[in-house]
Amino acid sequence: MMLRTGNRAFTLIEIMFAVVILSFGLVLVLRSFATALEGMKRSENVKAASYLLEEKMEEVKENAKEEGGIVKGNSFGKFDDTDCKWGLSVRQSGVDEDLNEVELEISWIEGKNKRSLFATTYLESQD
Repeated sequence: MMLRTGNRAFTLIEIMFAVVILSFGLVLVLRSFATALEGMKRSENVKAASYLLEEKMEEVKENAKEEGGIVKGNSFGKFDDTDCKWGLSVRQSGVDEDLNEVELEISWIEGKNKRSLFATTYLESQD
């Protein structure tokens, strides 16, 4: 007759299996954390670009108001404090000959990709 003791231990296979499961779980958590950080950075970039877009559009409107209208053509530039660039396109609207369509683009590089925001408004032509 064999006596059984109350001690029961984990086998090496069971421990290795548990370590593998925990490792996969840790990798998934870290990957989702990295993805969340990338999303936050992208959100910050879009927020900053939208502020720059609004600021530049107000500057264009103010200049058009001071000069009695806006002149057709294209212009480009770069903001001083950021890596963002802007492009302004002014063309006749097609609705009214005294009305120009003004399209403003703010662009920046995010990783290997170019990102952009656009805004369009209509302003009177310069006399």
